[in-house]
Amino acid sequence: MTILILCGCSDVEEGKIPGTYVSEYNGGADTLEVHLNGTYVHRFTVGRDHLLDENTWRVENWKGELLAISFENFRFRTYDGRVKAPGVWHVNVETEWLSGKYKLCFDPDLHKCFVKK
Repeated sequence: MTILILCGCSDVEEGKIPGTYVSEYNGGADTLEVHLNGTYVHRFTVGRDHLLDENTWRVENWKGELLAISFENFRFRTYDGRVKAPGVWHVNVETEWLSGKYKLCFDPDLHKCFVKK
């Protein structure tokens, strides 16, 4: 019997986290610009409204765990066309298995992630 385990846990380098990430779901696209200076810009559309959020992010590198980031006052678009209240989004930084691209998953069961371009 052969067991194959696929994991998005390959080497993530903190210095390579900044960049532009895109997530497409529910008929729209969100763009997340993660800047080297610890700020981010999140652009998304809900209905006819074009929204832009700016705030800060930080690396959470706890011993024995995957490298993660926390985004302050982050808002998500919901599947029913609304916007959630802002909060801290704590997310593991993972890599896509074949491409090696960094991804930040907000609904891993449905494979919904921001993927670095």
